[in-house]
Amino acid sequence: MKTNAKSYPDISDILERKAAGRVDLHARSFAEKLDALDALRDRAGPLRAARTAQSERDPVKDGAPDTRP
Repeated sequence: MKTNAKSYPDISDILERKAAGRVDLHARSFAEKLDALDALRDRAGPLRAARTAQSERDPVKDGAPDTRP
């Protein structure tokens, strides 16, 4: 007889870190939260620029009809 019980990995450490992060965010001032947002934008800037440059080079990804031979 087959059992349908699946074995999942233990993620309790991940959930603990998420909870601790929420507590940390809650304790921050509004200015600190804005500083963190600005830092995230600075780190994501090069990725965003590369993605934009890629979409400009390949118009097929933008939904335009493929006119290449």
